[in-house]
Amino acid sequence: AEKSAAAAAASEAKAQEAAARVAKAAEAATEREAASAAAFKAKAQVGLAKAEASREASAAKDAAAAAAAATKAETVAAKAVEAARPADEVKAEKAAAVAEAKAERTAAAAKTKLQQDAARAQRAADTVVANAAAADAKVQVDAAKAAAQTEEAKAEKAAA
Repeated sequence: AEKSAAAAAASEAKAQEAAARVAKAAEAATEREAASAAAFKAKAQVGLAKAEASREASAAKDAAAAAAAATKAETVAAKAVEAARPADEVKAEKAAAVAEAKAERTAAAAKTKLQQDAARAQRAADTVVANAAAADAKVQVDAAKAAAQTEEAKAEKAAA
C-alpha cells in the first residue's frame, strides 16, 4: 500500500511537472505569438512610414520639377521679350528709313515739277515777249509802209 501511495505521489508529481511544462510551453507560445504580432505590427508601421516618405519625396520631386519648369518658362518668356524688343526697334528703324526715302522722293518729284512748271512759265513768257516783239515789228513795218505810201502820194501830187 505504501508502495502504491508512493507511486501515486510520484505519478502526481510527474503529472504536476508535466502540467507545469505544458503551462510554461503555452506561456512561451503566447509570448512568441505576442512578439510575432508586435514584430508584424512594427513591420507594417515601417512599411507605412516608408510609403509616406516615398509619397512625400515624390511630391517634393514633383514640386521641384514644377518650380524648375516655371523658372525655365520665365527664362524663355524673358528671352522672347528680349528678342521681340530689338525686332520692334529694327522694324521702327526700317519704317523710318522707308518714310525718309519716300519723303526724299516726294521732295525730288516736287522739285522736278516746280522746275518743269518754271520752264513752262519761262517758255510762255518768252513766247509772249516774242509775240509782242513780232507785233511791234509788224506795227513798225505797217507804219513804215504807210509813211512810204504817204510820201509816194505827196510825190505824185507834186508831180501833177
